[in-house]
Amino acid sequence: LRYIYIAFFLDWHALRPNQKIKLKKEFSGLDDSFIQSQIESFLKRNPKLAVPNKQKDFKAIVKGVRASLRKLVVYASKEKIPDLNQFKKLKKEEFQELCQNILRQNTSTRERLNIYPPIYKEIKKLKPKRILDLGCGLNPISLSLSDWQGEYFAYDINREEISFLQKFFLILKSVTNINGHASCFNLSETEKISSLPKADLCLIFKVTDVLEQKKYKKH
Repeated sequence: LRYIYIAFFLDWHALRPNQKIKLKKEFSGLDDSFIQSQIESFLKRNPKLAVPNKQKDFKAIVKGVRASLRKLVVYASKEKIPDLNQFKKLKKEEFQELCQNILRQNTSTRERLNIYPPIYKEIKKLKPKRILDLGCGLNPISLSLSDWQGEYFAYDINREEISFLQKFFLILKSVTNINGHASCFNLSETEKISSLPKADLCLIFKVTDVLEQKKYKKH
């Protein structure tokens, strides 16, 4: 594919394919390596477009990859990244109240508001020292509502959410005894899953339905 991408990177209007795809707001926050993997996957499925020589070929590739991404990234265009300045100099109760408000505004976390208390009650029974959250989105904000303590690793393909969480975890640590880490990770690259940290518990909310798609039979 090296030679394919030499041609493809001479993109129309001198933009790389990643940049073209990310011009759409719904994909602007996605990790570049994830988009790159989807481009490669699309070209394997459409070999006639592997060496595009017309502007319409480039457009077909960008359109096709965007269509694939919409099936994979359910909430990417709907969520607003919270303003970190809101969290400054808050007491613990104020911090928790702000986190609850953010969870109410978020599409994926809003529907879990009523089940967070029993979830964290069960987690407390299991006494995990280390938790993985795969396809985390903004779910880690809910940690503010728990009395669990330990090490928490959050992974997602949305680099804007991950960037927010990296800073949020520093604030969270000052309020609780949770040591959080956030990084970008593409779960469709199953060969890399073994590189994730070992943990006592793994959270996978609304992710398995995406991984069950035909293109990921080797899930």
